[in-house]
Amino acid sequence: MGNRIVFFVLFIIIISGSCFAAEFKIIANRSVLADCVKGSDLKKIFLGKKTFWGNDEKIIPVLVDKKDIHNAFVRKIIKKIPYQFSIYWKRMIFTGRSKTLKILKDEQADLNYITVTKGAIGCISKNNKNTKNVKIIHVHVPYFKYIKLFMG
Repeated sequence: MGNRIVFFVLFIIIISGSCFAAEFKIIANRSVLADCVKGSDLKKIFLGKKTFWGNDEKIIPVLVDKKDIHNAFVRKIIKKIPYQFSIYWKRMIFTGRSKTLKILKDEQADLNYITVTKGAIGCISKNNKNTKNVKIIHVHVPYFKYIKLFMG
């Protein structure tokens, strides 16, 4: 019982940060008012289901065509494999429910586009330090669903 409590406390300490750590970081145009976005909202944004920020500014999701960043983002945030994500967007476009998702050739193009496009949001490598002209968006992931596992 004591080991279980110690493990639970260590687990809470490790995950107590409200931000999602991954191989990428989320960036947005400085016009975006949000500093933190729920993971579920981020998923809706990149699935074309949430199209406006809280201030009625149009959301423009942008992805970078760099396989490792794109794949990590799609798997961790969208909870799909890249092929499923691609098929999803082809279906959205074919049925007229959405325009195409903007995918840029590299991180610098992604940064440049997000810098000058109001409402734009995207992701770049977590190691990319060239973020002075964009806003870093923290992703809040609720951890309460995991507590049940350790409380028995």
